[in-house]
Amino acid sequence: MKTSTTALLAAAALGTAGAVSAAEVDIEGKAEVGIAGSKDDSIRFHTDIDATFKMSGETDFGLSFMTEIDLSEVDGVKDDATSNDDEHGGIAITLSHDMFGNITLGDTDSAYDWALAEVGLGGSLRDDHTEHAGYSGNGGWDGVHGGQILRWDNEYGNENSKFKFGVSAELDDEIAEDDPLDPARQIGDDDPLLTIGAQYESTLAGGASINIGAGYQTGTDEHIFDYSFSDPEIYTNLNHSAIGMSVELDFGNGLETVLNYSRMTSDGTVWSVPSTATVGFDQSDTHIGIGVGYTIGDTMIAANWGGWETTAVVDNDITMQSYFVSETWDERGFGFSVTHDLGGGAELQFGAGSGKSKIDQEFPDAALTVHEETEDGIWSLGLAFEF
Repeated sequence: MKTSTTALLAAAALGTAGAVSAAEVDIEGKAEVGIAGSKDDSIRFHTDIDATFKMSGETDFGLSFMTEIDLSEVDGVKDDATSNDDEHGGIAITLSHDMFGNITLGDTDSAYDWALAEVGLGGSLRDDHTEHAGYSGNGGWDGVHGGQILRWDNEYGNENSKFKFGVSAELDDEIAEDDPLDPARQIGDDDPLLTIGAQYESTLAGGASINIGAGYQTGTDEHIFDYSFSDPEIYTNLNHSAIGMSVELDFGNGLETVLNYSRMTSDGTVWSVPSTATVGFDQSDTHIGIGVGYTIGDTMIAANWGGWETTAVVDNDITMQSYFVSETWDERGFGFSVTHDLGGGAELQFGAGSGKSKIDQEFPDAALTVHEETEDGIWSLGLAFEF
């Protein structure tokens, strides 16, 4: 059940009855209870609760404003979510008007993620059906500058044929540091992560529908981090980009499917301090995923599969064992879920995910090749409630 205050109650609480006559405050909640386990772990009990506060209103000239705070994503409500301008803390604020569409700032998807459909159909406790090595949530490079995103999006057309378009930016929010190789230059003064995304929705014959999405990202990332080998600090100066697309088909008879593809690239230079040894770096990550769901009455059965292929190459012109020259990473995974609607906002849910990762690293300077394989598995069964 959703609880909504009246405009009079909101006005009384704020002491501004005339100014907020169109305001509304909603509280939405979710809860989970059940059992869960993993490949190398015993069965355990699982409980979770999620509360979201949503506040909305509208001005006299038709400007709608809305904000929400998800308490499960807030790390220190007072410091991060409500009083720190740099930390999004689970908050997103949206302005909407028929003249310009929607403008959202805060903890929200980039236009890239917003445009692409995910293959994880159905639902499960802990989202176990999407917690496997081969899954992609289509985030691309979202979060590379802290996750504070500004997105504009709008839609054009009618209910039978609709085109949506969006752009977004994520600004660098780190404090710049002096470049040890060039004191006149600073590390961390990055270009913003810029994104465009588009969707096309169309109703087909027989009640079927199709949704095609595409997105592109580009930006730079310069940062410093501690490393565990011989040099205490590693500096990176990388150019990031991502391109992706998805196709979502609803056949109108209970069957639906989603296919997505993406490719992320990162290239530039890496150097260490105090040795100031500089090397080139080039990495590409390619992903493909597919999801299928079928609804029979109140029950939905869904499955998804995904795979990542990663290749990284270091142009190593110096003798340093702390740098691999080439690395390949292969990740595959499968997810499965069954949900049964019990009515009144309650669902019986089962979910499982299983995946495998393989990595090969070559260190020619040390005449060393490293091969590792890992497997993961996770499952859950229980009840999910919406309030």
